[in-house]
Amino acid sequence: MKIKFLLVFVLITLNSVHAQFGYGKLEDVQKIKKIPLLVVLEDENDGAKEYNEALQTAFEKNWNFSKEVKVITKQEFKEYNSKAQNGNYAFFKKVIHKGDDGFSQIKLKGLITTHDFTIGIVGNKKPVYSIMYPTGIPNEADFKFMIQQIQYYLQSRVDLKTGKKSKKEMLNELASNAGKIKNKTLLLAKDDLTSKLLNEIDKIYSYKYKITTKEEIDSAILSNDANIAYIKVVPVGQMTGSNGPIKVSKLFHVQYVVDAKDGQVLTYVRPKAFGLGGAVGAAMYNSKKMLTKKDMTKIVKAIVNAK
Repeated sequence: MKIKFLLVFVLITLNSVHAQFGYGKLEDVQKIKKIPLLVVLEDENDGAKEYNEALQTAFEKNWNFSKEVKVITKQEFKEYNSKAQNGNYAFFKKVIHKGDDGFSQIKLKGLITTHDFTIGIVGNKKPVYSIMYPTGIPNEADFKFMIQQIQYYLQSRVDLKTGKKSKKEMLNELASNAGKIKNKTLLLAKDDLTSKLLNEIDKIYSYKYKITTKEEIDSAILSNDANIAYIKVVPVGQMTGSNGPIKVSKLFHVQYVVDAKDGQVLTYVRPKAFGLGGAVGAAMYNSKKMLTKKDMTKIVKAIVNAK
């Protein structure tokens, strides 16, 4: 694996108060490689048939960090998730963190409901890795993206600790990846762009690009299109503060530029630190959910400066 996702992880966590990533011990990462992975389905009576089909297909086609994958139900996972099985299995499952969707006199949108997709080891309280995603019902392309990033992260941990790659080498690889973008067509989902960027992108971005739909991007992901790079907007953490007696929350987002060929992160725009003070209405807005003119300028700069 070429790109080392660990570096993206490190840089992001420096800028978020509550990052969604687990940071498991190296021995846990290495253990995942050796033990069976349990992929936990959602209950069918929750309308999860398409979710389960997409999840199973994505793992069957793309998971290669460990040799054995077992697709199981939530009920079956309860049987595996026992003291007798501690350390014998790894698992992948969805975890929903419920937010405060209603209003009251003392609380307004105190927390935002988030969907985390975690990989861990039976018996361990903390996940080895967890990725927050903008939807709780991912399709096959969404799961493929998640699987790619999880595997890059796990492998980077092993490579860094075993001396296969130094931090300097990994940083150099990350810096050089942006140069690949200029030789590809960059796909951008219209819904992810601000109106100002839509109107002025020609003035900012001089390489090949196409304003399109998520469906076309999904198709490029599933076909491993070597001629395509795409923008993926992902929440990476939630910060909650208060304005008097009222809780206020925001999500941090990162815009990744990803190679459709293999899921490499070619460059990204990370969130900046921000305050939660001011009007209570700030709770309604998320940090950097949409790509702006400034974000696009940073991507171009990364391409130009690629080593």
